Amino acid sequence: MKKPVRLTLLSVFALLGLAACAQTETPSSASPYENSEIIHSSPSDESFLEVSVSILAPATNKITVGDELQLQAQVENAKPSDTLIWKSSDADVLSVDNTGKIKGISQGEAQISASIAGKTSEPISIIVEAKIDSTAYPTFLKLLENAEEKDPSKVSKLTLSVQSDEYYYRQNSDTQEWENVINRSKGTTWNASFYADSKTSIEITESDKDEKDTKTLHQYGIAHNRLVDVVSDYSDDKYSVNEQKSSSKEITDLDETNAFLNKGEFSDKVGALRYILDNYFDGVSKFSSIEARRNALLEEKDGVYTLNTSEIVKDDVGKNVYMEYSMSIKLNAEGYLSSMDAHIKSYDSETDGSKRRLTFDTAVTLKETIGQRESTTLDLNQFFFKDKNELIIFLGANPYATNPVTDFKLNEKYYVIVTKNGTGSTNIDPLTLVSVTKDGEIAPEDSYLLDGNALAIKKEGNYVFNYKTTLLTGFKLEVEIERHEITSLEFSA
Repeated sequence: MKKPVRLTLLSVFALLGLAACAQTETPSSASPYENSEIIHSSPSDESFLEVSVSILAPATNKITVGDELQLQAQVENAKPSDTLIWKSSDADVLSVDNTGKIKGISQGEAQISASIAGKTSEPISIIVEAKIDSTAYPTFLKLLENAEEKDPSKVSKLTLSVQSDEYYYRQNSDTQEWENVINRSKGTTWNASFYADSKTSIEITESDKDEKDTKTLHQYGIAHNRLVDVVSDYSDDKYSVNEQKSSSKEITDLDETNAFLNKGEFSDKVGALRYILDNYFDGVSKFSSIEARRNALLEEKDGVYTLNTSEIVKDDVGKNVYMEYSMSIKLNAEGYLSSMDAHIKSYDSETDGSKRRLTFDTAVTLKETIGQRESTTLDLNQFFFKDKNELIIFLGANPYATNPVTDFKLNEKYYVIVTKNGTGSTNIDPLTLVSVTKDGEIAPEDSYLLDGNALAIKKEGNYVFNYKTTLLTGFKLEVEIERHEITSLEFSA
């Protein structure tokens, strides 16, 4: 009787061993899970938890034809033997393999979903965009960038003009044709002349055809390569409205001049050509959108390069607007930019994207004269600081502060402000740092930070910042900092 019992026990052990093996066995189809987060229910849990599956949000929902993107799914309470299945709603537009890797096949849109154990995730939409032309846009952009790298001190004259035309229409009740009824036109032109001794003069003309108004203003400044620090001259003999002398100041201010000519920052004097690059080729608008780059065509004739492109955008109420861009540039034999002519036009658009009536036309032209800079009798000293007693210096919270800071903190950036008679100044005179001392000795470089007129103090102590201007020397800005507070702030000769 013992032998049969022994056989029965061995059989039980064998069955237990097989059961244990079955619990640790890896399913043959392991690859579907390698990019999925899977949470299994415990084998000892007697309750049955519902299986769920979701696709994690990808970094982007747009890819280009030929590009690939790995998707990931999160699966909960599935069995190891369950298989995760990925599916595309349109395999001719977007394909997906058994690991969730998608690939753009053709332009369009498709939905991707994942299923397991009879449960299907919410689909996600992926847009497949056509491949961008690899030559037209980057070739044109490189021509402009190469021109910008040329020695800007050889630019002796520069003209930048921005003209905006706006069109309005009404429908003729008899013919049912749309007729142009209003054409509003405004423009600003900057004519800059550069001289050998770093001086420049700028004549600014603003025109408004609708108001039949023309204004002219003269500005002067120090030339930094292509462009300048400027000061306005509003005197009667330098400012005119419709050719009549005037003392009115209602015309382009310094900020607008510098926005066009200096990128809006005195500390980054990059010129009008950089303005063109930043405002028309910045990667997000006009010539730089994905659709515009894809549609770009580049032509060259007699040394003139022309880039033409277009795109469809949506207006504020969701209607199609047909945008048309064109830019032509002419380079001289050395690669300098001689001229640039650009148009940005918008049209009413049909539902199919075709253009109808012209609504806006912005024209931007830039001309540069390359050659030796001539000398001039222009006297800029009238715009420089001459009397120390007229000046007030303080640390402000921003570059345009009118009052000094009262709550000073270490490692925080403040700005050295100089005003004339405390009322502000239009002077172009720069304030230049000569030396810095801390507690009577040369200040260590790690105790303070200077960035143009911006100042940050890192360590407590008694600081003296020695400055000079074009005509004046011996300025001292004294800052004593104890327990993160200014105990002394003095400006003296």
